Amino acid sequence: LYQLNNENEIIEKEDGQLQKVEIKLQKECDTLQNEISRIQQESDEYMRRIKQEHEQLEKEKNIIKQERDQLQNEMSGIQECSSECDQLLQKEKTRIKQEKTPEQSPCHSKMKFICLTFLIISGIAYSRSEQFDVVGPAGAVFAVAGEDVILPCSVKPNISVVDMRVEWFRPDLKDSQLVHLYKDHEDRNTDQIQFYRGRTKLIHQELQKGNASLKLSSVQVSDKGLYRCFIQSKSWYDDATVIVRLEAVGSPPVITVDGFDHSERLHLQCESEGWDSEPVLEWMNSEGVNLNSETTEVQRNTDGFSVRHTITVRHRADKIHCRVKLRHHMLETMIVTPSKSFNPWRTSVILSSIAVALIVIVGILIAVFGHKYREHDKLQNENRRKKQEHDTLQTEISRKQEEHDQLQEEKDRIQQQYSELLQNGNKKIAQERNQVQEEKQRIQQERDRLQNANKKIKQDYQETYTWTNNQLPVLERVGFGIVKFMQGTLQVRTKQQGKKTKK
Repeated sequence: LYQLNNENEIIEKEDGQLQKVEIKLQKECDTLQNEISRIQQESDEYMRRIKQEHEQLEKEKNIIKQERDQLQNEMSGIQECSSECDQLLQKEKTRIKQEKTPEQSPCHSKMKFICLTFLIISGIAYSRSEQFDVVGPAGAVFAVAGEDVILPCSVKPNISVVDMRVEWFRPDLKDSQLVHLYKDHEDRNTDQIQFYRGRTKLIHQELQKGNASLKLSSVQVSDKGLYRCFIQSKSWYDDATVIVRLEAVGSPPVITVDGFDHSERLHLQCESEGWDSEPVLEWMNSEGVNLNSETTEVQRNTDGFSVRHTITVRHRADKIHCRVKLRHHMLETMIVTPSKSFNPWRTSVILSSIAVALIVIVGILIAVFGHKYREHDKLQNENRRKKQEHDTLQTEISRKQEEHDQLQEEKDRIQQQYSELLQNGNKKIAQERNQVQEEKQRIQQERDRLQNANKKIKQDYQETYTWTNNQLPVLERVGFGIVKFMQGTLQVRTKQQGKKTKK
């Protein structure tokens, strides 16, 4: 019984351990299910965002496709109109060729040429009544950083473009190209390039005259490049190209006194630098008469062109002007020559004053150019930062796509593992349950065997107890007789021993 109880306790412990293992497996399965659900939610959220972006791209593509179809329809209408005009001209030519005699002609023989010319001009006028040409500047448009510039664009003949589409864009840029858009009697610059916002303007009063020139304010270094003026009506369109170049305005001319000779002639030198192309330097007196330069020196370095001219003037009271010109830019400096002989002390004071003034002017110019250069660097850094942010966003989108693919693969792998674990766990649990059932059956059989044995032992004990109770009187009598016999024997031996002791 003790061994059976121990085995029963061991079996109960094993049953409890199996239940714990089953609970642990169930918890692991629940954890895997929760992880798969979380991954599924993240994947669904990311797919929803990608779907929204894809729908937005599809909308933009549809808009572009509609505009393209509209342009193709307009081109088809133009081609049909042109073919009809050609057919009319061809019929008119055939009719004129078929007219062989003056009597068959509707016009007099002397007026035949005039009628033919009128018909041709009428056909051409009819075919080109809706056509126009977009005219731009003959050459490049030069602009100075920080100033305003007008980009010329107009239509020939001078018809109103108020009801047309006027678009300025940059074909040399890769990403966004829109500079300014006029459509449906208003400006629509929602898709305008960021660094052009608030700096472009079309003069609406000039559109009535066919002038679609664009005013660009506060010119920046990034504004140089290729521009295109596109004008579109209901049945015709044309464009013109405008090239914008930035020109560097050099420093104001500086007049220095190289000295004077014994003939009371003063040697002057005028210098200016920092021009983008070779400027023209002129000497003039107070009356505006040009003075010939004695020496001319032009140099070109990384900062641009520099020019230096020298001149010798007679010692008399006069104003000498040094003027530097390049296209529409002009800078001028003046020096006053004294009427008496030069006094070294006075000359040194004058030269010192001029030097101080020039130093102050140069300092101001350096500060201004430094400020402009810092602004230019700031704008370039901003553009680089925006480009880096754009690249970073593209990289982030690619990374998110890769992560989504990885998550999808991980989800499939986890689902496969979960299925395998679930199948293996179910098989293992079924096997362990079968083993537990078999063990329970074995224990039940052992319990039944022990109960049967216990019953047999109890039955044997009862039979033995009953037989013992039945035989107890006989045994008591036999025992009592044995005790009496042993007492008699002991008494006899005691008497004999006493006799021996007495002897």
